Amino acid sequence: MRLELTADDETLHFSIFNQGRPIPENDLPKIWTKFYRDSGAQYSGSGLGLSIVAQILSMQKLPYGVENQKDGVCFWFSIPIVE
Repeated sequence: MRLELTADDETLHFSIFNQGRPIPENDLPKIWTKFYRDSGAQYSGSGLGLSIVAQILSMQKLPYGVENQKDGVCFWFSIPIVE
């Protein structure tokens, strides 16, 4: 796992990279849904974690997403810098 924080003049950009197999492209939008679980995953869980994150970020109107990368998956979100 790799965590990264970058900033520009107006925004903090957070990313979390998980090394491993990619998420099938047609499943990427589904991972934000309550109780969705990847049948091929090597871990167990309720399928609520990402849906809670998505709901919190959406309520704050913050951009977020996920993308497959070479050797893993990168989750990201951005927060504006308020002065």
